[in-house]
Amino acid sequence: MKIEKEELGEKMYDAFMFLAIIALIACLCFADKPHTDTITEKRVTVTVQDKFSEMDTSETLSILFADTDYYLTVSMKNDTDLHDVEVSKRQYHSLGKGSKVKCIVTYRNGKVDDIELDED
Repeated sequence: MKIEKEELGEKMYDAFMFLAIIALIACLCFADKPHTDTITEKRVTVTVQDKFSEMDTSETLSILFADTDYYLTVSMKNDTDLHDVEVSKRQYHSLGKGSKVKCIVTYRNGKVDDIELDED
């Protein structure tokens, strides 16, 4: 059974079109969806519930030179969750439990994404 040149060309064209359609469908299925996150920031007064520090000794040879990270555990008026906020050593020592602090709260899609102490 001998295949003519024209018939072979048609089969190759059909195979190419089939593969092109499969590739197009795959591209459309796995393409990144556009990000539709809604991000808002609000200035809020929070209450310090607790405070703690963590020592990072992973990259140091001696505890004397270890980095210490300072955190406040805060709560907001209309939120039942507690959130940890990283602060400086000075802020850590000047604030105590029950202190009221102004923070900038970043919301992503209506949920708390980040909290930072307001410097103003």
